[in-house]
Amino acid sequence: MISADRFVARKDEDFDGWLNARRYGVTATQVSNASTPAGFEKTAAEFLVEWREPDNAYMKFGRAWESHIADFVEVEFDVHPNEWLIAGENRKHLATPDGLSKNHEWIGEYKTTGKDWLIVDKMPIRYRRQVQWQLHVTGAERCVVAWLLREEVDGDFVLPGLNLRRELWNGMRNSFRIWLQQRIVCGGSWKERKSDGG
Repeated sequence: MISADRFVARKDEDFDGWLNARRYGVTATQVSNASTPAGFEKTAAEFLVEWREPDNAYMKFGRAWESHIADFVEVEFDVHPNEWLIAGENRKHLATPDGLSKNHEWIGEYKTTGKDWLIVDKMPIRYRRQVQWQLHVTGAERCVVAWLLREEVDGDFVLPGLNLRRELWNGMRNSFRIWLQQRIVCGGSWKERKSDGG
């Protein structure tokens, strides 16, 4: 179980507090964006810059439908919607999974997409690493990854029917542990250079 003191801030109740708390650690979003060498350099450069959640048509569509995905996952898997920013055993490791079971053994991650990935191993690598980071932070054993297909018609996003997919992701992968360790070493060196004025 995740101890009470690791639940840091709720996004729906205190958005500014949630944003501020994210500045004091490494989030799943940052790990997701750092999936490639270029992405890592960009994320590292932006580490101390105030972060604001991006907003565009894709994000708005996702927000509009995420609750429907969450409702489905809650019924099917008893994984409840989550708004908490959660700290790991290392309190600078942070994540806000979309879902969390009552026993904290399962988390959920929900997406809308224009491409059907069919299986979780076909998801973009940034999403796979986002899920892996959330498992690392929460200590959960499994993640329900659910995605809803969208289509663009005359400049608007629509649902081509209720094409909702879900897959189970079991535990952290060894390849991610190795990748994560390399990034922690590189990130630590980068932060040391920044603090020295480099």
